Amino acid sequence: MPSGILILGYRTDLSKETLAAYAQTGTIHALSVSGMHVGIIYLVLHNLLQFMNRSRTLKICRCLLIVALIWCYALLTGCSPSVLRSAFMLSTFIIGKTMSRHSNSYNTMAFSALALLIYQPLLLFDLGFQLSFLSVFGLIYLQPLLYRLFYFKALLADKLWSYTALSIAAQLTTFPLSVYYFHQFPILFLFSNLFILLPVSLIMYIGLLMLLTKLEFLAPLLEYLLNFMNAGLTWIANLSFATISSIWLSSFELILLLLLVIFALRSFIMAKKRALFIAAWTCLALQSSVTIKLLLARQQQKTIVFKLYKHQAVAFIDGQHALLYTDLEPQSAAFQYSIKPCLDLHHVTSLQIKNAYSDFKKINHL
Repeated sequence: MPSGILILGYRTDLSKETLAAYAQTGTIHALSVSGMHVGIIYLVLHNLLQFMNRSRTLKICRCLLIVALIWCYALLTGCSPSVLRSAFMLSTFIIGKTMSRHSNSYNTMAFSALALLIYQPLLLFDLGFQLSFLSVFGLIYLQPLLYRLFYFKALLADKLWSYTALSIAAQLTTFPLSVYYFHQFPILFLFSNLFILLPVSLIMYIGLLMLLTKLEFLAPLLEYLLNFMNAGLTWIANLSFATISSIWLSSFELILLLLLVIFALRSFIMAKKRALFIAAWTCLALQSSVTIKLLLARQQQKTIVFKLYKHQAVAFIDGQHALLYTDLEPQSAAFQYSIKPCLDLHHVTSLQIKNAYSDFKKINHL
């Protein structure tokens, strides 16, 4: 995997297996240029330009230079919603700090969201925009509360717990939307994120150093780190209990799940009995909705004709069993991304595939 995937977010050269490993372990954010990448860029520039802190004029020049370089990086990576949010929030923070003003994190987040929506109102319906701001809210509000639950004297243990709290906070605030849109939940997300913490940081620093200075002797080290990280995540993804997949939620169930998370966190953080009571009833309603869907799926009888480019597929569903006539191989991309999701949506647990062109002729003559 080229370093440009992690540094600039270009994923065209990434294999399907490696991309699946990142998705199933909850570490896909490492491949999508996000706040983490922009933050590392800022730290590098902040440390490199420390010598410009000698006078107020130099501080202002340093501020303008860092902000300009951050936006150059944002433009270079394609200005995705997460990068725009990170660049705008960091720019506000840097300018405020240079002007010796204390900024409120919630105000900074709200101001950056408002500015982006004025620039492009349709970003409100962009999944990257939604997940980006939800994760930032989790980091601002939830991470400090989780971090204060435990105290470690050892510096390394304290740093690990800080990052663990950060990962849990981001996952809790984003997982309802992630489950709704991606239909899976990585159970081992915490272990996976801790595993890539050091390699990703080193890869970013070494990759940037190579891009800026052409130090080609660092290439073997970079390649080793990339291979080590990919191999580790592939091993985690292949564990039988690594991911819960085929989760299909309706819009109503998404609302119930969001309410469940909100009231469960409120009862946990503020020790509110009423919030716990509402969370319990919401959980019961969500479970009832899922159970009713499963019961209805056992009684269903449907025929589904798939519209595929240069291919044909017809599924006859009886309960949770399906008979599929298709000229596609089960390993093909069209099968995995068009047919399988539809069968999962209808809770098909038993599938019989007949791959015969003659059968299609018989069906077409009926």
